[in-house]
Amino acid sequence: MREERDILNVLCPAHEIEPHFVGGIRLERITWLVGFPPRIRFTGELGDNFRIMIDGKPALPAIDGAFEAPGWDAEGEHRLWFADRAETYALRTMDEGWERWNAHNFGTGAMICGAGIHRIDGTHWHQARIPPTHLLLIGARPGDIFRYQARHDVHSETILVLVPFAPVWALPIDPIHADKRTARLVLLGSREPASAAKRVSRDRNADRALREWVAAINGAGCKQLALADASEDAKALWRRYRAVAKRLWKRMR
Repeated sequence: MREERDILNVLCPAHEIEPHFVGGIRLERITWLVGFPPRIRFTGELGDNFRIMIDGKPALPAIDGAFEAPGWDAEGEHRLWFADRAETYALRTMDEGWERWNAHNFGTGAMICGAGIHRIDGTHWHQARIPPTHLLLIGARPGDIFRYQARHDVHSETILVLVPFAPVWALPIDPIHADKRTARLVLLGSREPASAAKRVSRDRNADRALREWVAAINGAGCKQLALADASEDAKALWRRYRAVAKRLWKRMR
């Protein structure tokens, strides 16, 4: 920059000193998150006698060249003074009082809302590991039936699922059309079937689940699917489930 008038002076950088708040986590225009303050830097020719103060305390350059003073990164509003100019910036905590809502439910016993995951109130989910060919789960209470939606982008020998009841049997997704040469009934837990003396519910969803429960067991029985666990206890338990399903089927006809 030449003192006399020169057409090339417009290409020279100005010497004005400007502050820059670099990095950190900004919440608003001049507000950053406590614990993640910005680094305070300057551009321009500072000179040997250039003084910087933060909240009335002298600020000195740190190892990375940014200026710091005692308490410069504490919560609250701060005043940056330099060259007879002043700038303000603030640090405050994040308000995490937003309301959660059930945004995404994939049948896993939990809801996803933004970056947060929370359990669904009032549900008691049970964990089970099943073969990928046995996606139909049956519980001890007539109407306890759960169909797992398989993912085609994941391949594994077993699948870990969460079920809204304690699963007892894992069946092929369509027992009546399963290949009896390879399909098996997988016993997940030894639980006696609930009494079949209860009347069929008038609730449509409950009635549909009950009919699907009966149809799945009767279908597997008519297909004469073998048990993966060929023990006498497992066979006897399956016969008791078949007996309950047959009685309910006769009452629903």
